[in-house]
Amino acid sequence: MRRNVSKKVENGTFVKFNDSYLEHGKNTKGKNDSRLGVVIDTNRRDEIAILKRQHAKNSVQLGEDSFNPNIKIKNKNDKPLKIDNTHVKKVRRKKISRKEANQLKKQVLKNQPKNVRKPNRTRLRILKGRK
Repeated sequence: MRRNVSKKVENGTFVKFNDSYLEHGKNTKGKNDSRLGVVIDTNRRDEIAILKRQHAKNSVQLGEDSFNPNIKIKNKNDKPLKIDNTHVKKVRRKKISRKEANQLKKQVLKNQPKNVRKPNRTRLRILKGRK
């Protein structure tokens, strides 16, 4: 089966990154700049789409974790996000199932207001090379 997904990175993998590295990320250079996120989609070039973990009321819930509903696919230099072990690192021993990752993606694409839903769909189309 030929699908446009990565063979190296699975959906549901947790990654660690600096918030200032992401597109429109905070420019904090302090100790608490490090964030966790979860991979919800990939493409054949191992580029990833992530949701940042956060503590907020308007977030997407999955068990005890809550995530920002805005999908991130680019870094501050307008390049696609990849796990490169310098800026974006894979977190060992922390993972959610592929089914839960797809459930998160569905919540972000369908159960959000239109001003969040539409840009998320556009970002995923760009990631998959359909736009």
